Amino acid sequence: MISLIIEGIVEGHAVRSHGYEATRRIKADPAIKGIPIIAVSSFAMKGDKEKARAAGCDHYVTKPYSPMQLLKVIRGLLGPRVSIAN
Repeated sequence: MISLIIEGIVEGHAVRSHGYEATRRIKADPAIKGIPIIAVSSFAMKGDKEKARAAGCDHYVTKPYSPMQLLKVIRGLLGPRVSIAN
């Protein structure tokens, strides 16, 4: 079972729109709508976080980010059961 989706929001308006549309479709499907989605973007413009949230993303992370920062976000969504694999 899928526990988490990390979605790369790529630069370029049309491509970002596709990512948001994919999120809306996932969240509209009753069988999978509960899966948390983290949007990751290197193209952080004013309003992008709000657009990601409006599309259904549960969290928004901008690059550059540290692995520990991303792990903290994941743990916040999935709980402390998440560990770092060696």
